[in-house]
Amino acid sequence: MIRIALVMLTVVAVAGCKSKEYKQQEAEALMSTPLEFDPTERERDLNGWWSNGKQYVRLDESAAYAIYDAANAYEWPTEHGRWGRTSYAVMWLEPYNTPQPEAKRVSITKIRGKLALVPPGMEPLFESEEPPTVLRGR
Repeated sequence: MIRIALVMLTVVAVAGCKSKEYKQQEAEALMSTPLEFDPTERERDLNGWWSNGKQYVRLDESAAYAIYDAANAYEWPTEHGRWGRTSYAVMWLEPYNTPQPEAKRVSITKIRGKLALVPPGMEPLFESEEPPTVLRGR
C-alpha cells in the first residue's frame, strides 16, 4: 500500500516538472521580448516642455522645473522647484513652495510608443512639440 502511494507521488511529481528544454525555451522567449522602455537605449535628455493637454511642465537644464495649469507661460506657475533623474525610469520633483521639502517620484515610461512622464496626481505628460501659447495683453 505504501509502495503504491510512493509510486503515484513519484509519477505526479515527475509529470509536474518542466523539462530542461522547456525551461530554456521559456527563458529565451522572455529574453527576446523587448521591454516597452528599453534601459539599454541611449539615455534621452528630458529638458524642455511636457504636456498632457491640460497642464504644462518645463524642465530646465539648470535642474529647475515649473508646472503650469494653463496654456500661458507668462502666468505664475502653480508649482516650481528643482528636479533630478535617479535612473533611466525614475526622476523626482522637489517643490520649493511647500513647508516641508518633499520629493515626488515621477515614473519615466513609454505609452503607445512615446516617452512619457507620470507624476503623482497628474495625467501622463508627453513631450510637447511647441511651448504653450502666449496670451498677449489683457
